[in-house]
Amino acid sequence: MKHSFSQLTLISALCILNFTSCKSGGDQPADSNIKSSSEKTDLAAKYPEVPKEELITGTDDLSISILKDLQNRYQSDLIALQNEVSASGATLVVGFLSPEVGESITQSNRSGLPIIETMCKENNIQFYDLTKTIASKNPLEVTQMPKDGHWSKKGAEIVASELKVILDANATAKSTAPGTIGNALLGDNTPSEDKISDGGKDMHTV
Repeated sequence: MKHSFSQLTLISALCILNFTSCKSGGDQPADSNIKSSSEKTDLAAKYPEVPKEELITGTDDLSISILKDLQNRYQSDLIALQNEVSASGATLVVGFLSPEVGESITQSNRSGLPIIETMCKENNIQFYDLTKTIASKNPLEVTQMPKDGHWSKKGAEIVASELKVILDANATAKSTAPGTIGNALLGDNTPSEDKISDGGKDMHTV
């Protein structure tokens, strides 16, 4: 998308964090479920600040109070970010993107998406649900499952197509913030650079 370098549009993929891998139905061997459970335990220990799904589904007063407080903080930070972006002349766009939808839907995404979408509408922030197309696809086709939940080549192509719609809709947005390098889109790689990043997981790239 070379045309995107002529403008600066901030695209923020905002969602409630969770570490539940995409499910792939009954195709996974039993030992993979054991491994998945072990990985979840390790991640929970490594990232204790990430709210567990019990907080979302809890009906006790403490759970409800904590979740409400987190939502208020999220909205406050979102509005502050919108003000900073607008002051720079750029446009804030919120894109909700996750492979954990459709067959792989998690409680965090089921509850989080409508909350974030409502916040954006109330504050006149562009919101795009980038999970609709992904949700209709087989997780084994659009991700690197069962090895990893990151996008496969097909999944990345779908995501790129979805992002192009957003970029085209905001083609005139430009930042006047000092320090902007030329007209490059914030966060873009160097133009014409041919590089693949796999997060250090040595995943296949074809």
